[in-house]
Amino acid sequence: MGKGIPSFIFMLLTLTISSQKGKECPSDKFYGEWIFIDYYKGKLTDIKPLSKETFKSEWGTPIMIYNKNGSYVNDQGDYKTKGKFILDSAKCLLKEFDDNGSKGDTTLFQIMYLDKDYLLIAKLEETPYSYFYKRK
Repeated sequence: MGKGIPSFIFMLLTLTISSQKGKECPSDKFYGEWIFIDYYKGKLTDIKPLSKETFKSEWGTPIMIYNKNGSYVNDQGDYKTKGKFILDSAKCLLKEFDDNGSKGDTTLFQIMYLDKDYLLIAKLEETPYSYFYKRK
């Protein structure tokens, strides 16, 4: 196993990749602007109960922008973060690298749901969280 990769992350990735066979995550539906709705503890797969929700913030509407050139902007209204990402549409995996240089974070997500209107991603860690977005 590689250096610095805890065994639980490796196991989680192995299970995630094997459970994604046959699932489609077409990149043409992924790129663009997404309005952040909410986040939830756990790895959600069903968007039906989530699709009626809306998000309101005193700082504005949080927007996530995924560009075709592999860059992203996370605009929280009162601050922005930028970075790069790699999308593996065959395995429904998204890897983000923020622009904080050597102190930046790398985050791995699994795309749980993707269509022209909604995006649901799960952050892959020991305690996963799901992030729900609606197309802007």
